[in-house]
Amino acid sequence: MSTLWSLLCDWRLFLEVALLFFVIYTVFYFLRNTQGSLVMEGFLLLTLLLNAVARLLNLEIIADILELLSGSLLLFILILLQPELRRAFEHIGRGKLLDRNTWKGTVVHNNDAVREIKRALLSMSRRRVGALIVLEQDVALGDIVSSGTAVNGDISGALIENIFEPNTPLHDGAMIIREHRIA
Repeated sequence: MSTLWSLLCDWRLFLEVALLFFVIYTVFYFLRNTQGSLVMEGFLLLTLLLNAVARLLNLEIIADILELLSGSLLLFILILLQPELRRAFEHIGRGKLLDRNTWKGTVVHNNDAVREIKRALLSMSRRRVGALIVLEQDVALGDIVSSGTAVNGDISGALIENIFEPNTPLHDGAMIIREHRIA
């Protein structure tokens, strides 16, 4: 009984549990709605399932192998989540770690922006010019944005039409709108 009481009164134990909870919660919070989170969830689920089956069926060799591989698990997760971790460190460097809008896109609610998009689409439709416009919302598209040509421009019909004009340097066939700007 005295050891239980000493454990309950040990402030360092509470500090460790609180810090561990904070780190795990923060990782899952920032990874939600990303491609990395789906990979990590699938990998963790498969690992837990294999471990449970191995323990349940007394498959000691498989259980031992899974235990040995658990040391490499952290390295494997770091490799899988490299793009998300890179983005997280960039945000830490910019001092924007706790800013939710830097991790998640926002829906275009600006009536002027919607009018400009509509005007450009109607004009391109008459000229039979195709366009793919993606509005970043719940799934962060930072990896795709970083692989394209950065525009970071205001949403205007003329700019949208120019981007989708065939045989021009910016013509890509697709555009991403993030935080009320053409990314």
